[in-house]
Amino acid sequence: MTKSIRIWPWKSAPPQFRKLSNNGGDEDWIVYIPQEHLSDVDHSLWLDNIDSCAEPQKIQLKNGDWIFIGSHS
Repeated sequence: MTKSIRIWPWKSAPPQFRKLSNNGGDEDWIVYIPQEHLSDVDHSLWLDNIDSCAEPQKIQLKNGDWIFIGSHS
């Protein structure tokens, strides 16, 4: 079964993803991209540029999937 790309507002994101943040409480959103979909998403055009102050935090999970955490600090 193929996993889906998911986007959550910060407060609705799964706790196991929220605890990965190093943004100090200014988080706005989380995007989950399964490894098999990473090449389908040109995150350089939209995901890397939607924060108001900086690039999102990027975390590769042990299973190869990716988490992007956006914040306004």
